[in-house]
Amino acid sequence: MVVVCLLLFVILVSLLPIKKWVGSVLRDGEQDSAMREEGAEDTAGGTIPVGSSLEHMTVDGEKRTYTAYVPESALAAETADVLIVLHGTGGSGEGVRDLGFDTYADEYGFVVIYPDSLVLGGVPKWDPTNRQIKDIDFMKAIIEEVEQLSDGTIGNVYVTGMSNGSVMTQAVACAIETIDGIAPVAAGMGDEMQAYCEVPEPLPYIGFYGTVDRFDELEKYESSVAFFAETNGCTTAYTSTSLPDIDPADGATVELRVYEDATGSVCATPVHYYRIEGGGHFWPGADNYRADRLTRNSGVITQDIDATKLIVEFFGLDR
Repeated sequence: MVVVCLLLFVILVSLLPIKKWVGSVLRDGEQDSAMREEGAEDTAGGTIPVGSSLEHMTVDGEKRTYTAYVPESALAAETADVLIVLHGTGGSGEGVRDLGFDTYADEYGFVVIYPDSLVLGGVPKWDPTNRQIKDIDFMKAIIEEVEQLSDGTIGNVYVTGMSNGSVMTQAVACAIETIDGIAPVAAGMGDEMQAYCEVPEPLPYIGFYGTVDRFDELEKYESSVAFFAETNGCTTAYTSTSLPDIDPADGATVELRVYEDATGSVCATPVHYYRIEGGGHFWPGADNYRADRLTRNSGVITQDIDATKLIVEFFGLDR
């Protein structure tokens, strides 16, 4: 009998980390109807389940959704980092999963969140100003919900996004103190946004922009890079490295700029900028993301770097 009890105890202890994501973790003993959409398909007792799930909530009277991907590998860790991935104009959370972050999540045990925007100006689009649509509030609500439903066991929270999702990524950095790093791709902040942006602490930054992006905002993007470099205590000086032209057929080359502090050393809070000569309005290294828009785009999708892999490594999600 003693042996049986001991075995049961060991099994229960080994399952404790699993409860953090798939156990009956409720808010004050009941589901929070203000956060979750009433009547939406529920998950185990108000939790985010292992695997892929569509989650519902209400923010500012609007029904909002996001896709959560919690890999089995996240269960073994005491804490799991979270990466929020924001789609571009006309996109969706489900569509941006093509970028491949789920594969890395499986391998390294972090959680990926893919929010969906609402329709703005006739197309799905983020509102970085939080004026017409309360998208900043939506991001805050997602982070709070994931923290609550994981029983407070999430680690760092990072954000990345493409195009309009890139602008939203930077707006999140300006507005939410709990963000631990950002990776904007193919869009920068305008002067108005920089004027009101107050990042409370230095923030790890990795960015990507193509020199022949069809929106022709290279100067604006590089101004944004300089803004975050200054926020991180860097100067305008950087070390430039021409990366190997792994795929000459893609017609693009990549320069990596790593920003320095006043002593000429790499900034303690890093700023890495990948400047893609000949690159268009695309996610670097992607096979098919936004490929449907190739006919009306300029530039190419570089295959010399893989932005997804670089983001995972830069944020230390591969540990």
